[in-house]
Amino acid sequence: MGKLAENGIKISRIARDAIYNRDVKQAIIDAQKKIEYDAVYIDVGKDWDSKKEFIRVIRSRYPVVPFVLMGARSAFIDSLNENDREIYSGYYFLDVNTPLIGVRANIEDTLRQVEWDIRTRYGETTEK
Repeated sequence: MGKLAENGIKISRIARDAIYNRDVKQAIIDAQKKIEYDAVYIDVGKDWDSKKEFIRVIRSRYPVVPFVLMGARSAFIDSLNENDREIYSGYYFLDVNTPLIGVRANIEDTLRQVEWDIRTRYGETTEK
């Protein structure tokens, strides 16, 4: 799903670029220095504890950066403890159960949500 999302984001007119990073532990180290992400898409399928730590590090240093979780949404939410369910059920989500023909539209939709989120947090409006 990571490469598919990366390619879908790259061809979007909304996003500037996308980078797929498979190494979460290195991403945590990098995030403690400096990042230049407008948004972060995270595959929730494996190694959730490391990815949750990555989210925590980014949130503590860069609270404005929105996250989009990717995976089987229902199964993921059901697998969380009550505290995590309360936290992560409100995150933007790119559901892998979306038929392949709808993936590009789903990626575009999450990009619009992320753009709205960033503009809202900075006090800008999305209306022209």
